[in-house]
Amino acid sequence: MLNQIESKLINTKINSIKPKSLEIISADKVLKNFLNLKSAQPKALVEKIEKNPVEIFFYSFNSSFGKIRIFADKSKVLAIDFDKTKNNNSYIFENFPDSKLLESKIYCEKFFEKIFYSQKKVSIKTGIKGSDFFIKILTALSQTNSGELISYKKLGKKAGFSNAHRAVGTAMKKNPIPFLIPCHRVIKSNLTLGFYSGGIERKIIYILRENNHLIPKNLSTD
Repeated sequence: MLNQIESKLINTKINSIKPKSLEIISADKVLKNFLNLKSAQPKALVEKIEKNPVEIFFYSFNSSFGKIRIFADKSKVLAIDFDKTKNNNSYIFENFPDSKLLESKIYCEKFFEKIFYSQKKVSIKTGIKGSDFFIKILTALSQTNSGELISYKKLGKKAGFSNAHRAVGTAMKKNPIPFLIPCHRVIKSNLTLGFYSGGIERKIIYILRENNHLIPKNLSTD
């Protein structure tokens, strides 16, 4: 019964932010393109990095969704940037200081295509550097379903940590692989949207995209 009530409340919350999407996409073509993205949401498989890769490949893609930069080794995505590809990625530089950075479209393009253009739901390996708490929180988050919303408190419990909602919030801010590891699905217990490092407008668009059956029918797709 409780889950039914919470589901109804969440749907109400989504309905309340739908009108905001009209304002957002009229002002931001990139987010409009994200809202209309037809590919399946990929599932992240989170692995803890025990040994830093000798080489990390990166490449910046100029896409219809704006600039997107992928960092990866030969088998895993390590980080994703949106719209700020001219700046250093602090997570990469702080956690992999001895790894050699190599610009490579060949190694990064396969991940870019799977994440943003695959028509079938795919699983993508991700490598995370951090504490056991950080790894467990991101792993629990990666196990949520497309379209699902979860509170910081419940995510903590799902990962095995009660009363850790503040620490969960900090972990969300530090998520190095946004969109693929879906921190946009995490909201406050009072159903307000909370913080999002990519901006609240992007969070709203990601949520609505995953709940596309709830998007207003009169939403412009021109």
